[in-house]
Amino acid sequence: MPAHSNPVVLFVDDEPQTLHAYRSLLRREAYDILTAGSGEQALQILRKNQVDIVVADERMPGMTGTELLAVVQRDYPDATRIMLTGEASLEASVRAIKGGIYQFLSKPVEPEDLRRVISAALRSNLVHRM
Repeated sequence: MPAHSNPVVLFVDDEPQTLHAYRSLLRREAYDILTAGSGEQALQILRKNQVDIVVADERMPGMTGTELLAVVQRDYPDATRIMLTGEASLEASVRAIKGGIYQFLSKPVEPEDLRRVISAALRSNLVHRM
């Protein structure tokens, strides 16, 4: 697996402009940003890269964010999982958190909220790995 000097964040969304927006939003942060347009593409990236955080949209063709993050939890347990969705319901939030998802965010996500959650997740990763 390629070694990254910075924490690696993988964004998964089937909307290219959304992926571009996330990359632009975090370009000044000390993160290596990877993007995938589908759950399958995300799994290919995970096989080849050490990823610290996976941020996935729920509604994607083929594999949903929930399905993807369940595979990530099973196969890449050190990767923190964050769910983004445009259809936030209390039931979906509870299901996501019970499924081992670190944070559940509603779209459109406020830039500062996304930065804060990623930063907190990385701090949490460091504490758990010590």
